[in-house]
Amino acid sequence: TVPDSCAAVAADAVSSTSTTSSTSTIASPSRPPRRCRRRFLTLLALLGGLVAFCEYLIYYAVLLACTWPALPGESPLAPTSRSDGVRVMLLADTHLLGWRQGHWFDKLRREWQMERAFQTSLFLHRPQVVIILGDLFDEGKWADDFEFRHHLARFRRIFRVPDGTRLLVVAGNHDIGFHYDVTQHKVDRFEAAFHLPAVQLVSIGGVNFVLANSVAFEGDGCFLCRRARVELAAVANRLRCAFGIRLGDACSEEALGGGGQLPPATAPILLTHYPLARLDESACDTVASPAEGAAAAPGDSRDNVEIIDGEDSAPAAARQTRLRPRWDCLSAEASDTLAEAVRPRLAFVGHTHWSCRRRLSLAGGSRNLTEYTLPSFSWRNINSPSFLLLTVSGGAHSVAKCRMPRESTVIGLYTYGVPAVLLWFLWPCLLSLAASVCWHCASFFTAQAPWRQADDKHL
Repeated sequence: TVPDSCAAVAADAVSSTSTTSSTSTIASPSRPPRRCRRRFLTLLALLGGLVAFCEYLIYYAVLLACTWPALPGESPLAPTSRSDGVRVMLLADTHLLGWRQGHWFDKLRREWQMERAFQTSLFLHRPQVVIILGDLFDEGKWADDFEFRHHLARFRRIFRVPDGTRLLVVAGNHDIGFHYDVTQHKVDRFEAAFHLPAVQLVSIGGVNFVLANSVAFEGDGCFLCRRARVELAAVANRLRCAFGIRLGDACSEEALGGGGQLPPATAPILLTHYPLARLDESACDTVASPAEGAAAAPGDSRDNVEIIDGEDSAPAAARQTRLRPRWDCLSAEASDTLAEAVRPRLAFVGHTHWSCRRRLSLAGGSRNLTEYTLPSFSWRNINSPSFLLLTVSGGAHSVAKCRMPRESTVIGLYTYGVPAVLLWFLWPCLLSLAASVCWHCASFFTAQAPWRQADDKHL
């Protein structure tokens, strides 16, 4: 017979054992230690922060460096007010991909990049006018009506502008096709989408802009060329009447059209997709960078020298490549026709995907102007896209380049950032693994030592 006190002790022991067993059974699937959870959440936060910076914040960080240039005679620290000058943002060759060329991820990536860069620029700089110099679409020349409507909806979503900001576009060869491929239907649907004739005069804030369809100046009498000549003559007549060069019936309300209202008497700015006639890219300014002692040319003190640096200009191997008239640039005849009719003070063009600034004489030397060629706005065409900021009034202008994030910078951040974060997260595990390997190796070599083998035999 077991005493009562012993039975009580035994019962307590059995109860304690069962409780411990049940507790260990319940606690076995417990959550990881709090330290591991914190480390994992930190990993997610670091990776999320890297993605947020590369896909969103980097556009603010880079584009904050851009500022509106001041007009000549004004301090850059106190640039002109909106009432004294028009602030214009210019870009070119957006090339929204279609369904025929490019991988789906490539299309998604490029659209996101352009939308973030464009919308961030609008938010930071708030231009009054945005001008896109052709090749809005990459496959507009091949698209049927359904595809064109789809591309147009995407364009309007990506390049949407707020109320109070004017959006102007010109047609490019990828929008309606090269001259040999142009049809009446392609031209009509593009012009209807953007309310854009072949040649148009737009006056904003006392500044005249002439938008011209480059494809319409082939000079062969095609349906588009004939209409462009008529519209160009009408624009030229309105400008001459504004300057008082023409009087009488030529400047009557009926002859002028549009209510008979004259534009401001200021030299216009020409906007086309094709560059004016040039032999090759060697005609462009070739100053490499401000670090190499670049300086603005005399009489051009308000042109930011970044406009003519070498990063987004044509590479040396391509500078001597001859440009084909009517294909890579306008013909000399078309360039002289536009210069004589419009008499512009500036020209902004695209098409080549490279940056260029050159001073040229047209119409037998009677017309001198500065032409700016804008690089492509798409990272698919260039590693370092950019656009121009133009502050312009009736008699003065100032131009500056605004760079966007480099594709190589974003790729580098991902290439080095993701492995670095993962290495930080796995570092304790790697240390533990290394210690375990070292311990096992030490145990192995210790077991193979001669004195240990002698002791084993003795035992």
